[in-house]
Amino acid sequence: MTDGGWTVIQRRIDDTVNFSRTWDEYVRGFGDVNGEYWLGLEKIHRLTKDGAEIYFDIGNYDGTREYAHYKNFTVHDATTLYKMNVDSTGYSGSIAELFSYHDDMKFSTYDRDNDDSGSHNCAQYFGGGGWWFKSCFRLGNFNGVFGKQDVSGIRYANGSVYLYVKTVTIRLRQRP
Repeated sequence: MTDGGWTVIQRRIDDTVNFSRTWDEYVRGFGDVNGEYWLGLEKIHRLTKDGAEIYFDIGNYDGTREYAHYKNFTVHDATTLYKMNVDSTGYSGSIAELFSYHDDMKFSTYDRDNDDSGSHNCAQYFGGGGWWFKSCFRLGNFNGVFGKQDVSGIRYANGSVYLYVKTVTIRLRQRP
């Protein structure tokens, strides 16, 4: 799970694991660390509670690779519904800065709607995968339906254009 000081918290590379999961499964984690998996919100909280960096390694369907690197990322404990904080200060990446849109959001799953969208449950609407949805996402839906290039697929927003993702690996590194 570690790579040069980085801990992989999520990997989507083939379609061997269904990410449409319940709240409890996202808390505990699921999948296979040798393939696709989600580490688990409780473990992510423990890794980030004193501050961490987060790095998104994105492979698009057109063969291009993108990245987004944030130097300040924290996931709080269960009493906050695993609220996430991210700061765009010091952001570097090959895509526009998008993740801070989700700052201060609680985690949502199809069976636990904690997003800011009044009209629907974003996790349910976008294929069942959990995320720190706001209303609904910009840099997000990395837990959508693998291989789909529609509303439920793994994607991120670039302005008004959605880019569909073939692979994504998300890593954390604790700050000293």
